[in-house]
Amino acid sequence: LKEIGRPNLQFEAAWVLTNIASGTAEQTRVVVEHGALPLFVELLQSPNEDVREQAVWALGNIAGDCPNFRDLVLQSGGLNPIMRLLGD
Repeated sequence: LKEIGRPNLQFEAAWVLTNIASGTAEQTRVVVEHGALPLFVELLQSPNEDVREQAVWALGNIAGDCPNFRDLVLQSGGLNPIMRLLGD
């Protein structure tokens, strides 16, 4: 996810983690506990539209899992960049 110069790799990695985060509560928890949340927030600033879109999906899956994860997404600063993307 940190390979800024390789948007295709970022997209594929984000896609895999998005799918994992859409699974069970345990799977979502593992994605969050391994530090993906702040990386997804960073990806919202990517110059690549596909990467940004995948980050939105990932954050939505994480936030939708439980109120605690929703709060973590909000605390991580995920809402404002998403709102800016929606306004574009």
